[in-house]
Amino acid sequence: MNSIVLPGPSSIKTYPLRGVAGTNFLSHWSGPAHQSSSRGTPFLSVALMPQVEHRQALFNFGNGWKDRLCSDDKAIYVTPPNTPHEWRFEGSVMVIMLSISMRQIDGVLEELEISSSALDLVKPLAEKGYSDPLVHDLVLRLWTSSRTDIGCNPLFVQSAIVCILHSIAAKCYEVAGGATRQIAGYDLKAVLDMIEDRLDESLSLSAMADLARVSKFHFIRLFSEETGRTPYQYIQHRRIEKARLLLKTTDRTVADIGATVGFPDPPNFSRTFTRHVGLSPTQYRFQGR
Repeated sequence: MNSIVLPGPSSIKTYPLRGVAGTNFLSHWSGPAHQSSSRGTPFLSVALMPQVEHRQALFNFGNGWKDRLCSDDKAIYVTPPNTPHEWRFEGSVMVIMLSISMRQIDGVLEELEISSSALDLVKPLAEKGYSDPLVHDLVLRLWTSSRTDIGCNPLFVQSAIVCILHSIAAKCYEVAGGATRQIAGYDLKAVLDMIEDRLDESLSLSAMADLARVSKFHFIRLFSEETGRTPYQYIQHRRIEKARLLLKTTDRTVADIGATVGFPDPPNFSRTFTRHVGLSPTQYRFQGR
């Protein structure tokens, strides 16, 4: 990020994403109308622009000035590694940017079934933002979690970044006229049934991907596209939903219910439940009684 210079009171705040290969991080900056440039960074960047005054963001990636802004609320903006560019905002702007290291990208290129030269396919995506609700929400959740004292769960970080890379790859294939892979409905049902039957276990991505008959990296993206959640998010959601049911319909202890849904540590169960529901397990149980 040190190749990006912002004028006036603007400042860049960075938040590292720990627990994954490479030095991936999130950054956030906001500022008034300005024009600036970057020599490019050694990262694949995925940006959100939730606030742009006057709704115009002009960028030049070497092919002249173009309005990069997409009107969709779930728009994302992809910039390939080592790509010089300049920009001009005629009004104030706020940017949230995920920077993914080449080390992380190299780790999944084989599973993406493309060669490293295929990163050039990302360049057409840089000219204009496009709608991708899944990637938008994942970046936003990573940014929100990274600013807390606890930080992001490493499994969620890994799943989210792989899912984001696959979604970008799928968009590249779409732009190039290629076909994208899908997961069969009966394979997805088998995975969902396994999750439901084994909520108390720590399921591995490999086990779920094997059942779905795809690679674990393809599985993350395909599962997320079908369910709207990463595998980690979906499992957490189902655990909390089952815990809610047991709290309302049984007299089992909170600790016992937590262990039943995959939280053998009672304090961790209480924290996670409270974060999702807004009430502690005990408060939820006696709500309305």
